[in-house]
Amino acid sequence: MRKFPSHFALRCFATSLILALPLVCAVNARAGNAPVPLWLFDLGNNNDGNTPLSAPIFDEAGNLYATAQKGGPAGVGVVFKLSPTSSGLWKETVLYTFKDSPDGSTPDSTLVRDSAGNLYGTTLYGGLNPQTPQCSRGCGIVFKLTPTAKGPWKETVLHHFTGGPDGANPFDGLVQDKAGNFYGTTSGGGPVGLGVAFKLSHTTTGWKETVLHGFGIESDAAAPASSLVFDGAGNLYGTSFFGGSQNLGTVFKLTPQPSGSWTSTVLHSFLGGADGLEPIAPVVLDKVGNVYGASQQLGNILPCGTVFKLTAANGYAETILHTFRGTFHGGDGCYANGLAFDSKGNLFATASSGGTDNAGIIFKLTQTTLTSTGWRFSILHNFIGDQIGSTDGELPLAPMTFGPGGALFGTTIGPGFPAGGEVFKFVP
Repeated sequence: MRKFPSHFALRCFATSLILALPLVCAVNARAGNAPVPLWLFDLGNNNDGNTPLSAPIFDEAGNLYATAQKGGPAGVGVVFKLSPTSSGLWKETVLYTFKDSPDGSTPDSTLVRDSAGNLYGTTLYGGLNPQTPQCSRGCGIVFKLTPTAKGPWKETVLHHFTGGPDGANPFDGLVQDKAGNFYGTTSGGGPVGLGVAFKLSHTTTGWKETVLHGFGIESDAAAPASSLVFDGAGNLYGTSFFGGSQNLGTVFKLTPQPSGSWTSTVLHSFLGGADGLEPIAPVVLDKVGNVYGASQQLGNILPCGTVFKLTAANGYAETILHTFRGTFHGGDGCYANGLAFDSKGNLFATASSGGTDNAGIIFKLTQTTLTSTGWRFSILHNFIGDQIGSTDGELPLAPMTFGPGGALFGTTIGPGFPAGGEVFKFVP
């Protein structure tokens, strides 16, 4: 099995690039169209998190919830909450700090919140730490956090991955159906060690995992690193880092069958070159079932990836909406993250690097009849990077989320590299 390239490694092990640098954490909002830092993580504070790699989610009161891959007393990650205050500052509350074993380590996932206020997510490592080469750092878990009367939230481990048929190392988060079941993927484990799609169902005796599909056989998808998304008919869509006709990654669809089984269909096999390869970002669907996403690399000449569309009515034929060119080819971005639709059907996202300072960008794709692809690309913000005293972000490695007031909220792993990362708000 091939090694993951630098961007996958950066997202998985981002803190290997981070050095300790204490920061002032609460920041006032500021005017203008630049991102507003809501929270700067403090590498000098063992109780705070750092290196956030998840997209924020919100509750009805406008509080924000997310995970940080590192930090906390054990250094293996936290779940945190940011609450707006009347002064304009945001207040952080660390809801849970992971300990590695048996409760999990390295939470990369975007959280899911149920109607009772419980939070659900996954950790990439940790858990019961079975003695297998693949799981030398633990195979990861699915967890639930329940609010308590006061103090830290209570964690319940819903599933310990073993590295066997049940999967190993879930890289991204969960999606919930109307019945309260959760669905996700693992990047390892399964029949050939290249991951599974799974379902967790609540039973009278606890939570039960059902493997929906084992990836990696022949030209199937392999090593999925993104979360799944439902369509209106109950099908699931995702991306895989390997697999497909050229073993360069896929977009796949999982379809439930009347028998209770699921079938996997590769909608697109990446070919490299101008087509891109090795997607790790999740896909999004429009109202008619077209699939949008990002690939991560193109090769030696333009190594920064694409944004693509798969048209459902045309057999999921691919259209490249934008090809990234990085810092040294016109100040473009590099390595796009997951996309988000606004109410008008425009797409917004971050790119992890590239831009004028090679610190990443925020961009928009606007529907138009004036281009051959039907979309116009524009850069909304170039992150500043490592300028001394800057509180602007650097290296955004997660999708953004639309939150209160139609603003976009996201995370970066650094404000002024190296640092502990930040949560930001951006008004498009």
